Amino acid sequence: MRKKKENMEDITTGELKKRRFGLRIDDDVEVYIIAGDVLRVVTGRVLSYRKDIQMVDDEGRFHKISYDWVADLVILGHNRPHPSVDPELERKPKPQEPEEEDLPVDNAFA
Repeated sequence: MRKKKENMEDITTGELKKRRFGLRIDDDVEVYIIAGDVLRVVTGRVLSYRKDIQMVDDEGRFHKISYDWVADLVILGHNRPHPSVDPELERKPKPQEPEEEDLPVDNAFA
């Protein structure tokens, strides 16, 4: 169903800005999970990976995998550009709210 990218390698040397490695949202991955005596492999696309790995497998099922159970994770392919050039992840400045004007205070009733 999905093609493996054969020439994909982590770039871990050279200028820091040119290094490209690590897990990203929408990556195609294989996750090796150990649960008791069972080794299970789940292949799919990453939705989130903050507190745990949330992904959808090749058959469309949702999985939420605790990092405690992950024995290995293999990135099969990046499907998005690097976050620094991804238009969907571009940080847009928040609209500034207009400052409140100081209303005149009538001290005659104070």
